[in-house]
Amino acid sequence: MFRIRYAFALGLVFSVTSCASHTPIIYPTSDKSVDQQRIEADVADCIELANELGATPTQSQAGQVARRAASSSATNAATGAIRGAGSGALIGAAAGATNAIVGSMFNAPKPNPTYRKIVERCLNELGHDVAGWQ
Repeated sequence: MFRIRYAFALGLVFSVTSCASHTPIIYPTSDKSVDQQRIEADVADCIELANELGATPTQSQAGQVARRAASSSATNAATGAIRGAGSGALIGAAAGATNAIVGSMFNAPKPNPTYRKIVERCLNELGHDVAGWQ
C-alpha cells in the first residue's frame, strides 16, 4: 500500500514540475502601433519555433530532478540499510527521493538556455526587445 501511494505522489510531483513554463517579457517600445495581440502572437510563434527545433523550457530540468532524486535515494537507502536492515533501506530511499523532488519544486529553474536563445533571437528578428523572463 505504501508503494502505491508513494508512486502516485511521485508521479504527481513530476507532472506538476514538468508543467512549469517560461515566457519572455517584452520591453515596451515607443512605437504605439505595436499592439498587445501582435506581441502575444509573435511570442507564441517564437515559442513554437523553439519547440520545433527540439528545445523546450523544461528540457534539462527533468534530468536534473531525476539525478538529484536518484542520488538522494541511493544515499538514504544506504543509510537506512546501515541503521536497520530491510524496510529501513526502502524508507530511506523514499525519503531521499521525496526530499529531492519537493526541494526542486521550490527552486524555480531558469529557462533552458538553448530554448531561451532561440526565442529571444526570433523575437529580436521580429523587432521586439526581450527585457527578461517570468
